[in-house]
Amino acid sequence: MSFKFFLNGLRVINVASQDLKSRKIKALLVTVFFISTITIFLLIYSIYIFLNLFFVSSDLLEFENEFLKAIFEFGIVQFIIISLKFFLSFMVYFVLVLPISGIIFSMFEDRILRFQQNKYSLYQPKIRSENILLSLWYTIKFGLKLTFTNFLLLPIYFLLPGINVIILLLANGYIVGKELYSIILRKFLKKKEQVYFLKYDQGEFFFLGCIICVLSTIPIINFFVPMLSMLIFSNLFYLKWIENGKKY
Repeated sequence: MSFKFFLNGLRVINVASQDLKSRKIKALLVTVFFISTITIFLLIYSIYIFLNLFFVSSDLLEFENEFLKAIFEFGIVQFIIISLKFFLSFMVYFVLVLPISGIIFSMFEDRILRFQQNKYSLYQPKIRSENILLSLWYTIKFGLKLTFTNFLLLPIYFLLPGINVIILLLANGYIVGKELYSIILRKFLKKKEQVYFLKYDQGEFFFLGCIICVLSTIPIINFFVPMLSMLIFSNLFYLKWIENGKKY
């Protein structure tokens, strides 16, 4: 089995980490962090309040049926309800943090691409302009894919403790990697060329997608995930373009 995808992935991450030394990139990081922090915290707080009202509000638990009331007042049941509330909060956060942060970062993504163009001194292919509504639709579709996939896998997450973490990482890693790479490809290539890039990928976007998923679970770091994703996958694109003699 070839581990070239692993070595190539590490190479891309190393190159992307060097980009973080640039003053322009640092300034963008601060801006994105500030906006993302406010937005995500408001989102999570709203979700938490909703789940708190839905699951543990005393009004909801005032059953006329004494038997049902006794069940919901039982300690273990209360523990399960509270645990479910926190689990759902985490799942909603994990599924939404990338798409929502991606919407915020979409305002700055062209700056990253121009930075990469200047760094590699490559001005072909040109950056293709994309309608903001179309970009928004792709981001929403990205979020729906993650939501639908995790909804289908929800029984496995409950039934296979330990293994569920690996399944979560692999399933989401593939979707995240492919969608984020496609965002970059759409900025440069026509549909047929995009398919070619994805078809002959050696596993790099899958590996890097898993890395992004891991980063998205780390507090504070996850606010920078959209920008880090752009740096990582734009470098992947340019390195692939150069290595293949720009023949795509």
